Amino acid sequence: MTYVYFAPLPDREIGAPLLPEARWLAVKDIKNDKVKKEKYFAWRLLEYGLSDSFGLTVAEAALTVSELGRWSSPCVYFSISHSSGALAVAISDSPCGIDIEPECGRWSEELVKRYLNDEEYARYSAHPEASRREEFLKIWTAKEAIFKASGKEHFSPRDTDTASHEYKTIKVTIGEGSYIASAVFCGDIIVKHINL
Repeated sequence: MTYVYFAPLPDREIGAPLLPEARWLAVKDIKNDKVKKEKYFAWRLLEYGLSDSFGLTVAEAALTVSELGRWSSPCVYFSISHSSGALAVAISDSPCGIDIEPECGRWSEELVKRYLNDEEYARYSAHPEASRREEFLKIWTAKEAIFKASGKEHFSPRDTDTASHEYKTIKVTIGEGSYIASAVFCGDIIVKHINL
């Protein structure tokens, strides 16, 4: 079972310190206030999801961070994403990954040519020009989710082949924004929208 949680970025300041302390230290040292706030509340969404889906606290999930900054748990798998005021978390008993981007997200032919492989570029090019941005974002979020689920240390977008992986991509409204989100998961998926 995989649980996917979506939430809008709360319209309030950062509150109490995060647990574990290593996460709090990493977040509070972020210089960009917007990114700091998104990372803080994305972690709060993870805390909510751990409790809601598996009945775990952060301490019980025994979250640790690798030398490369990748967080994990011996109890569950999880993935976090945030972008332009939207938060997303996937939590599962099997490897999972999630990515979210605003529907009006970054897109250019230069990015398309740099990040898509030949099959993906053909799929993208088959779309009318008016829907190419959306198609690129669907492929891009799938690539990010696949990478996150893989557990690999380094992301190579062009080498991350969306045709050889199973994932689900959806359009989702969060707050007043429209987003494209992709998730990699096994088994059934339960999607929940909450406010933090």
